[in-house]
Amino acid sequence: MNDDELDKLFKQGADYAADKETPSDNEGDVVASEKKESEAESVTIIEEGETEETPDEASEEVETEELSEEEKEAIAAKKEAEKEAHKRQVRLERIRKLEAFENNAKLKMEEQKQKWKEKGSLKDRQYLEDFPLKLRTVLIILLSLVVLVLAWSIAFHPYFRVNTVTVTGNYELTDDEIMEGLNVQYGSHMFRNYFAAGNDLVKSNPYIEKINIKRKFPSSLEIEVTERKKIAYISTPDGYIAIDDEGTVLELCADKDAQVRPLICGININSATVGKKVEVLQDNSFRKMIIVLSAALSASEAYNGNYGKNGDYEFFENIKEIRIISSGTFFLTVVLPDGGDLQVKFNNMNTITDDMQWIVYAITENGLEGLPNGVLDMTGESYIYRTYGYEMIDNNSIAKTEE
Repeated sequence: MNDDELDKLFKQGADYAADKETPSDNEGDVVASEKKESEAESVTIIEEGETEETPDEASEEVETEELSEEEKEAIAAKKEAEKEAHKRQVRLERIRKLEAFENNAKLKMEEQKQKWKEKGSLKDRQYLEDFPLKLRTVLIILLSLVVLVLAWSIAFHPYFRVNTVTVTGNYELTDDEIMEGLNVQYGSHMFRNYFAAGNDLVKSNPYIEKINIKRKFPSSLEIEVTERKKIAYISTPDGYIAIDDEGTVLELCADKDAQVRPLICGININSATVGKKVEVLQDNSFRKMIIVLSAALSASEAYNGNYGKNGDYEFFENIKEIRIISSGTFFLTVVLPDGGDLQVKFNNMNTITDDMQWIVYAITENGLEGLPNGVLDMTGESYIYRTYGYEMIDNNSIAKTEE
């Protein structure tokens, strides 16, 4: 390798190291100064590598003229060898300096990488080192402020105020009672937590089995109520208790003289707590009477107001009482449209639904109009009405019989 090639290699190494490193402003000044020093050294080395004739060499040339040809050749060979040795020394020195330069560049690059690593990733890097908060913290604060401003705007904007409330499914409780229990007020905010109030109302009011609240933006609420239906009363020493079709106590009535319908008779109560199922001694008989009253309620709801000559007559509300005797026979006392009392006797639980529908149909069509107080016996295949010589035959005809 000659001097030109070595110089070219040295310059390529320096250019490569400069391209590979991206120093800061201070580091760039240091590297530039080092590069200038290295180039100055290389120029000095190249100048040292050039050979000049000295006075001693001139005197040696004069002396060599007196030597023989062989001696001259030996001296020339020795000088050539010394020159080659000097050139090799210069090359080695250049190589060592180039390696030192490359090693120094690599070291500075590693130091720079370590600095960036200590600063962290891009998202955690502090672009303003004197600023007390990180970029992520600043973004979180700004986002929180935006959310607060939006929430404030919605909370105080009149567009999201309750203007319309619709309540459906309630019979025992009025619309105002439902709204008061839910703390719903006209002008209150649409985003108020009405659902928690609904759960509290279900727990506190035994008449409410389920309640569903729907928001209809921008300013309407729909409240759908599922109530427990009061199906009967049971007499107690202190008054009465009202129950639903599952035996759940809906309310306590302390008025012993209150006129309540229908009344379950012949049942002894162990305990009664509002919102819980009543505990009775005659549990089997009690359950059967609940089934009979449920069938009567279903028949009354199906026929009332739909057709018949007594469209305003509500059969279930005119059931005075129900009782059961030891033989398993039921007696149902009903007030007729003309004010008379009808006592119905039956014992077949398998046909109770059909029997109730027949009674409601007969009353709404005035089939029992004008009859004196008596008993309608539905325990056999034919329905028989017994009182003062009247008898009902084949379920739909009445004939005069002897007493």
